Amino acid sequence: MEIKETQMENTLLNLIPSSYIPEVHLSQYDIGRELKFTLKDGSSDYSVPNGAVVTVKATKPSGLGFVVNAVADGNVVTLSNTETMTNENGRFPAELSI
Repeated sequence: MEIKETQMENTLLNLIPSSYIPEVHLSQYDIGRELKFTLKDGSSDYSVPNGAVVTVKATKPSGLGFVVNAVADGNVVTLSNTETMTNENGRFPAELSI
């Protein structure tokens, strides 16, 4: 029996806006998959200040929104996706807020 290690998606987010908008890919009804974001400030790592609250916010195609808490460790933010995030299909913008 072969056991495969589950790899989490790692998305690079830069605090300096550019023409490229990063995407995270989830399947409808996907629950509990860890998403990892590496934060940059230009070409430098951006470390989340101690005690800062980090969330991911979005509005789904139906108009319903969600806010999910994330955990920061230095310049890496991790969260587990929830049913609320994936119970609708489609593409929609989301924001990581510190």
